[in-house]
Amino acid sequence: MKLHRTLQTWLDELNEEVTLISSSDINHEANEHLIIFGVSENELAVWGKESITNFILGCRDVHATKTNSVPMQFYCWFDELAGQLRISVVSREHNKLPFKCKLNLCELPEMVQGLFNNDSGVYNKNAKLNVWCSGI
Repeated sequence: MKLHRTLQTWLDELNEEVTLISSSDINHEANEHLIIFGVSENELAVWGKESITNFILGCRDVHATKTNSVPMQFYCWFDELAGQLRISVVSREHNKLPFKCKLNLCELPEMVQGLFNNDSGVYNKNAKLNVWCSGI
């Protein structure tokens, strides 16, 4: 798996630090699990799409090992105003994600392309946040 050394370091740290909780309050759960990675245009150019994609998949896999057999939903999106890749996890029992805006549940390549285009989807003609999610 191709992964830039900075992203591998972040993934290693994530593996050591992640603890997942379950809550009947989806917002509490989402906020407790929220992890933010600052990304710049220069860093993205150095890391490349393949490495970013593998990093996101690695984050999902780390979280999957921490669920304690509770079915959960891993999801990620790009906050273009802050220049941040954001990931979180909620219990699948909620049957939704904790966003108040309209969502475009997209494939991972589309979400990653948005990172490189500085486009979360919110400010284009569709006005829907691109979110990639995966059951864990």
